[in-house]
Amino acid sequence: MNFQRREIRRHRDISQRWEIRQRSGLTLIEVVVSTAIVALIISAALRTVSMAVQLRSKTAILRDGPALASNLIAEISANAYIDPQDPSAAIGPNSGENIVVRSDFDDIDDFHGWSSAPPVDSAGVSLADYAGWSRAVTVEFVNPTDLSTTVNDLGLKRIQVTVTSPSSEVTSLSVLRSSQGLNQRSLHADRTVVTQLDVSIVSGSSASAQTASAFLKNHALD
Repeated sequence: MNFQRREIRRHRDISQRWEIRQRSGLTLIEVVVSTAIVALIISAALRTVSMAVQLRSKTAILRDGPALASNLIAEISANAYIDPQDPSAAIGPNSGENIVVRSDFDDIDDFHGWSSAPPVDSAGVSLADYAGWSRAVTVEFVNPTDLSTTVNDLGLKRIQVTVTSPSSEVTSLSVLRSSQGLNQRSLHADRTVVTQLDVSIVSGSSASAQTASAFLKNHALD
């Protein structure tokens, strides 16, 4: 009887140890599988966040590049076609004009060759939230027939603004300005002429302002 009891106890101990080993093995497998699942979830989440950041950056570039270009185009187009004091002056800033402060410019070709990094307003003050951006301006004579570049003034100029983002994305905007445009005509009565529209939008108390400009197109007289 004692022998049978010892055998039964021994088999019971072996069975219990086997069950413990089985339970330990299953728990380890579960941990490994759970860890793998969590790793996959974290990896997918990180990829999603990375894509969201890249998309946000790309959206900002697509929004801010044209906004910076159109804003400067509107400012330039509001000036006279030729220098009021010296109609025969060559393209580019005239002697005595401050090439840093754009408010000194009085005709569109004064802006030729102007550039700034980062972008600044007409008084030369840097625009907020545009570190790493740059703007450059080219003004040239063009032939009204085929819009090719010419060295002579045939009554039409092309204004081109090039904006470069911090990631080297380039936005280029160009417009034509005629010597017969509205700004060149003498008005014989008191009236208000709208040549430019500026819009500034702020969403929330801590958000930076988003600005945009639009200008009225003018065409050469037939």
